[in-house]
Amino acid sequence: MDKKYLLVISNHSPDKWSESQKEGWDKIEYIPFPEIPADASWNDVAKIANSLKEKIWDFSRRCAREDAEAYLNLQGEYTLCFMLYAMFQGVSYLKFAFPTTERKVIENVGQDGVVTKTAVFEFKRWRYKGDV
Repeated sequence: MDKKYLLVISNHSPDKWSESQKEGWDKIEYIPFPEIPADASWNDVAKIANSLKEKIWDFSRRCAREDAEAYLNLQGEYTLCFMLYAMFQGVSYLKFAFPTTERKVIENVGQDGVVTKTAVFEFKRWRYKGDV
């Protein structure tokens, strides 16, 4: 397998990624992270996880047909990410990929003494589950 495909489930569309973050992927597919109400029960979140599970399986099947490695990137509400990670942990046909960033804080002190902080996140590399 010479091709690498990435399925991104996140609030951050790959359309807005830097070229360095997109580099190395032959195809990137995107599913917007679903809205998870704060008062949703475990079972409510599990229903959403199960519907996403089907989409992830479809993605991995397409990768297999196209002889490509399948990677999954999850970024969002922790309960849903945990459930999906648990569903696919140890599955050989799907690997996990996590972007790493460097956080830079820019602090400006105005003439009036008001401090404004801006956080800038700069992509550094992909970390894959199982990296040593």
